[in-house]
Amino acid sequence: MRKPVFTILLFVLTHSLIAQNKTKTDTIKTQELEEVVVSANKFTEKKKNVAQKIDIISSRSIAIANAQNTGDLLMQTGNVFVQKSQQGGSSPVIRGFEASRVLLIIDGVSLNNAIYRSGHLQNAITVDQNMLERVEVMYGPASTLYGSDALGGVIHLRTKSPKLSGDKNFLATGAGFVRYSSANEEKTFHADASLGGKKLAWLQSYTVSDFGDMRMGDKYPSKYPDFGRRSKYMTRINGIDSVVTNDDDRVQRFSGYRQWDITQKLLFKPSTKVSHSFNFQFSNSNNVPRYDRLQDIRNGTLRYADWYYGPQKRLLGAYELSVATSGFFNEVRANVNYQDVEESRQTRDYRRYDRFDSRREHIKVWAFTLDGRKVWKNNELTLGVDGQLNNLKSVADRTNLTTGAVTKLDTRYPDGKNTMNNFAAYAQHVYKFLEGKLILNDGIRFQTSALHSSILDNSFFNLPFTKISQNNFAITGNLGLVYLPQNATRIAVSLSSGFRSPNIDDLAKIFESSTSAKQVIFPNPDIKPEYTYNTDLSFAQKLGESVKSWN
Repeated sequence: MRKPVFTILLFVLTHSLIAQNKTKTDTIKTQELEEVVVSANKFTEKKKNVAQKIDIISSRSIAIANAQNTGDLLMQTGNVFVQKSQQGGSSPVIRGFEASRVLLIIDGVSLNNAIYRSGHLQNAITVDQNMLERVEVMYGPASTLYGSDALGGVIHLRTKSPKLSGDKNFLATGAGFVRYSSANEEKTFHADASLGGKKLAWLQSYTVSDFGDMRMGDKYPSKYPDFGRRSKYMTRINGIDSVVTNDDDRVQRFSGYRQWDITQKLLFKPSTKVSHSFNFQFSNSNNVPRYDRLQDIRNGTLRYADWYYGPQKRLLGAYELSVATSGFFNEVRANVNYQDVEESRQTRDYRRYDRFDSRREHIKVWAFTLDGRKVWKNNELTLGVDGQLNNLKSVADRTNLTTGAVTKLDTRYPDGKNTMNNFAAYAQHVYKFLEGKLILNDGIRFQTSALHSSILDNSFFNLPFTKISQNNFAITGNLGLVYLPQNATRIAVSLSSGFRSPNIDDLAKIFESSTSAKQVIFPNPDIKPEYTYNTDLSFAQKLGESVKSWN
């Protein structure tokens, strides 16, 4: 009886705290044609003027979803498919493209880096969904503005910002909740507070979540009565790996994990034309079990005693300057940022106490963007340059759990210097004619990418090379036309091209890709860039308070 009562109390507390924090901005409808978006041209633009299909998840929708992580939030919209091999996974799929072919952006900063793989990713969960103000999902190639990786689309995550006091001398706001979920015994605590004056404002948030083992439902398809059931699992009894029977085969043993997230933002606005913002984000977890691999069978028994991702750390520090000018540009925005990401994989086969394998990756990413916008007559022109520098260190070792001896092990990526540097310049233009009933969207981007990897210890595989280098150049563009015969109707057609340069994961990775087929992936110095060409046709009609659309 305790658990249902406890759950009800938490439900009431959670929703009462959220209700106290509602603002007028929450009344924005997610389907309005007049919605303003920022991802389309990097500056504010009405959604109806953009030829590309864009979905917006508002702050109100985010609060109503009450999702456990960002992946679940995207999944609940019904517009983005999210692949999950375990609770600690969330790999968004847009128009059939996934992982390194979908670009994730947080507050204008690209999360994609040199080791974003083509297989399933879990990086989306390192963003605290409780601090999201809105999410913009762009469908189809968006390489003109954002460059490599934006083949399937872009998911732009925007976090809450500090609030200035306005007419008041001081403004203080806060929110928080606790949540319990019975399906996986999730326990989450979140709190955030904002303090603002007339020119200076500060925002702080903290979230901690403890996810237990996932429990499946009681209803199963008649054709697959045993689908997903966890009849046995591996554990250590008196120091010996043992396969034991699961008391409840609906419970996915060893699928839980813990995570905590911290966000700090500082806003300084000395005048109406100038603003400085500082953005700090930190996410960390404990070990995240690779649940699907823990069910692999070999020689009639469970193969792995251990298979988990080590703590996944993400640190982001960013500074942004925004200036309204009276020169050529009406507005200029500059952003410099640094990311520090750590991830690892730990594996050990059944009763192989002499072979606890650990492969660890540490990547540092420096990046910048500089964008300017010019508005004159019926034209809007956005010009920009950007760059991203990746530096990767890959290490590995094998530990004998009995003796404690540590020996060398082949690394996931080359054990020497690994770099990937991207630089680009772009132009995006909007032209309105026939009194705004026809809107032309056009843009072009020039991008270069340079990769280099070196192998120091070649004794494991004796590859015919110890250095891998590649340089790529691409020109991408977009052309679209929007027709607005009346305020409630919108017809759009667009052509766009996408480009993806190989990264370190594509170029130089060595790993076992299939335990059943015994396939191993080796470095390929001759791998080529990917291109995609896209045509979109869409129609939208506002009917009362809702919008019906076809794409």
